[in-house]
Amino acid sequence: MKIQKALLALPIILALPFRSEAAVNVQTFNHAAGDVYQTTEPALPGSPRPWTLNVNYHFADNPLVEYDQLDATRKAVLIDGIHTLQLTGSHRIQANWTAFMAIQLHQVRPWGESYQGALGDIRLGANIPLAQLDEGGIHLSVIPELFLPTGSTRLLVSNGGFGAGVKLAAEKDFRFLRAGVNVGIRAFSQGVYRNIDYRKQLPVSIATLIPLNATVDLNVEYFQAFALTGSLKQHPGELYLGARVRLPSELLGSAGLSIGQPDFLRANDVRAHLGVTFSFAGAD
Repeated sequence: MKIQKALLALPIILALPFRSEAAVNVQTFNHAAGDVYQTTEPALPGSPRPWTLNVNYHFADNPLVEYDQLDATRKAVLIDGIHTLQLTGSHRIQANWTAFMAIQLHQVRPWGESYQGALGDIRLGANIPLAQLDEGGIHLSVIPELFLPTGSTRLLVSNGGFGAGVKLAAEKDFRFLRAGVNVGIRAFSQGVYRNIDYRKQLPVSIATLIPLNATVDLNVEYFQAFALTGSLKQHPGELYLGARVRLPSELLGSAGLSIGQPDFLRANDVRAHLGVTFSFAGAD
């Protein structure tokens, strides 16, 4: 209970000053700590094993662009490409609620430069069950989050300040498919770069997992982070199509592609995804 109370009280850290650099986190894609969807956290009970490790790689082409407010044409490509390796470890602590930590390692290519390595912001959080609305029906959980400003502001993989948020997750198993929805809010003490303002965001994601056979599942997902502040609003979002494969030795593999908004103006053009998940019991 002490850990739960601490996680829910984390937003007070936003009052603390940290950095003064003008920067936003171009890597708005955060892989879910769960092992079902890409960015949507599940609400149904997960693996019975207490430890889970997700290793996910993705490459985004043109993840940050600047566009003209009048005619919506691209003015400049600020970040040409970014490779990201995200490591996410989660641990089931009490009953069905879990705590997790995600670390991102980047290779970033600013326009006209070569790729450069950088650490991203560390994300801490938990998935805490709330209720089951009816027998075998919709499950609800709450996901508090804390973002630590460990990333490089020069390479635009950090908002430059502490962040906190909370999401509500709803999920139902229809047998022929699983469907989940996440809606939340995030706030950062900093996160302004030129005309882009990421200090307050509304993350939304909708996902389905469709079993094709005993080994392969199809995953279709839409996710977007709506900017709630600033005169020029960029709302990075993507539509994902991929597959999840059950592998030997308690492994789950995943692969897919996602595209940015249909106009390709304010989100990345295309993102390629590869991932593997391993659940284990740990030491007795």
